[in-house]
Amino acid sequence: RRWQWVSFAEYQDGEGWIKLTFNHEMTPHLFLLRKEFTSYKLQQTSALRSIYSWRLFELLMQFKSTGLLRISIEEFCHSMEAPDSARKNFGELRRRIIEPATSELILKNNLLIECEHVKAGRRVTGLEFRFKINPQASLI
Repeated sequence: RRWQWVSFAEYQDGEGWIKLTFNHEMTPHLFLLRKEFTSYKLQQTSALRSIYSWRLFELLMQFKSTGLLRISIEEFCHSMEAPDSARKNFGELRRRIIEPATSELILKNNLLIECEHVKAGRRVTGLEFRFKINPQASLI
């Protein structure tokens, strides 16, 4: 089955925006967007300069109700779109992606983040992020 998403679209000349009217059959699906997807205020990411910080923030916000993100290295690298060099060498992944991203989120988003390495023998196989909003940030 196919649906037409938009029943009406009107460009506002000189203003740079479009008025859309969605088809009535799309209403239930559009309302599910609020419940089924991660949401956050865009202002929370506006100060971030690293794409890795942004991606880590989005990952963490998926688990904001628990404050705990457990993720395999493979899944983490995929989510971060890590370069091959970082995928092959955990030290480089930690130096180039994990540490800078967590530092920036702690500094600019008032998050307290702890990252533990999950190991199988000597090899790091996953990451465990524990995080919460810094209660001291509201005092500043």
